[in-house]
Amino acid sequence: MRLSITGRVLPLVCCLLLGLSSAGCFDYEMELDLTQPRQGAVTVQLALPEQEAAKYPVGSLDTLVWPIPQRQRQVVDGRLIIKERSKFAFLDDLAARRVIFEVKEIGTGLLGRGNYTYRATVRLEMAEGDLPDRQVIPGSELEKRTPQAMPDDPALQRARNLRSRSLAGHYLTMAIKFPGHVDVARPLVLGSSEVQAQIEQNGSRVAWKVPLAVLLNENVRDTLVFSADFKGHLEFKAYEQKWGRSHYPDAFEEALGRGENFPGGRAQFMRQRMGVVPHR
Repeated sequence: MRLSITGRVLPLVCCLLLGLSSAGCFDYEMELDLTQPRQGAVTVQLALPEQEAAKYPVGSLDTLVWPIPQRQRQVVDGRLIIKERSKFAFLDDLAARRVIFEVKEIGTGLLGRGNYTYRATVRLEMAEGDLPDRQVIPGSELEKRTPQAMPDDPALQRARNLRSRSLAGHYLTMAIKFPGHVDVARPLVLGSSEVQAQIEQNGSRVAWKVPLAVLLNENVRDTLVFSADFKGHLEFKAYEQKWGRSHYPDAFEEALGRGENFPGGRAQFMRQRMGVVPHR
């Protein structure tokens, strides 16, 4: 199967975004690394002022569920940094909250030779009840989206400028590292704002740095859709399987993530949930 990932994003981050003016400045980063066959990784990090962290129950990010992530928490220069990292053999082994990663093959090269072309898509849910038209298919509606007109109300313009100045230098960042080079990296369109993708490391990494001011000014509550095409080679999980996708954690994976042990695996877990007592 092709590599792909899924997950959900920390409710705390959504609260910070939706209450940004009172939450202080923070930075949120997520990076998917596909560069090593059967050694993929995803890292999530939140950094915010230590005094602001005291106002929120920041124990861990609780974004990555399975495989159980390594977690780290430290204070650096007055900022609390919380990080979690999961390694996986195949993206569809990954279960996380509120974010879906997908990799799909879209080209096989001339006469089947040369680097294949893939499309990587990340869907990051910002709030419950997202608008259905945000679940667009890359290659159609996504590429046709253009920024709306800027508001012409002087008071709204002043408010937008003030927020931009007060939140300058703080971002929500989504990045992907590829086993090849980026062909096309599509901009993220949010209301009247457009965030261009940054192609880095000789074309092997793409990053979208979304200013927090844009998220606040555009009152973003919809799913953020990041999309890029790249050329390279990915190792499939099964012969001729053309794409893979991660999943939201189910009850069994949530239990494993809490450290619960089920020697009989998923079957035993389901029997216990259904109240079935095994024969002795």
